[in-house]
This record gives sequence, C-alpha cells and structure tokens, in this order.
Amino acid sequence: MNLDHKSLCEIAVKWLRKVKKQNLMYHTYPITGSEIACYNGGKWIEIPDAIGFNAYSSCVIECKMSRSDFFADQKKPFRIDGDGMGNYRYYLCPENLINENELPKGWGLIYVSKSGRTKEIKKSDFFDLTKYGYTNERCYLFSICKRIKKGV
Repeated sequence: MNLDHKSLCEIAVKWLRKVKKQNLMYHTYPITGSEIACYNGGKWIEIPDAIGFNAYSSCVIECKMSRSDFFADQKKPFRIDGDGMGNYRYYLCPENLINENELPKGWGLIYVSKSGRTKEIKKSDFFDLTKYGYTNERCYLFSICKRIKKGV
C-alpha cells in the first residue's frame, strides 16, 4: 500500500469508526470528518486530519508523514495554549516515524504498517476541552451537518 497523507487520513477515519476500549468503556465514533475547513467568529479554526464524535466524547487524529511536520504541528497556537479540539488526541504515522517519548503530554500514538494495518502504541489521556475548543467542535459538527444536508 502506498502511504501518503490522504491515505493516512482515510485510515484514521476507519480507525475512529472501529470499536475500541477506553477507560473501561467501549467507544466508537460514528460521526467522523476529515480535513473539513471551518470558520468561526471571524477566523479559521483548527482543521483536524480526522475527528470523530459520539454521545460522550470526541477524538482528534493528526496524520504525519514526516518528522518536520510533526514538530511543526506542536508550534500551532491551539496546541501551545491548550485550545485544541478532541477529548482524546492522537498522532498517526508510518511505523517508527515518531517515538512515544516525543509526544506532547497526554497524546496517544498510532502506527500504520506498510500494508495499512494500525497499531495503537500509546493510548491518549482524556482532555477537558476549553471553551474555545468546545466552540470549535460545535462549529465543526455544524459544518458536517451542512454537508450532509447538501449531500456532499
């Protein structure tokens, strides 16, 4: 399988839709989106590579094909100030591209093999969303709903 950013995003969405155990509960994220741009209150907001929602939580996955992209991602304002989206947050990358000890505090890590199989290397902690993160998630969900209504 040829792994590129687009295929990693597709793999991330499939991973979100699979049933997995988190905090003694089984979760799946039936509502998912990938790389949807959203405008909130006069500015563009975070554009997750993949995000999933269920009735209890949200999960963001950032897909990385290079180490430089991984390190650049950590310099984004919403990563620095903690205003990002996702009660659970993961990086997804080809095997061994990112080391577990390089992850930001609380983030999880998923490896993708050359054949496209996923392996959760480290589980994400639970993140309480800030008011800004929560508002952005609502904006993102609204954007998904508009796309469904239009048939996109």
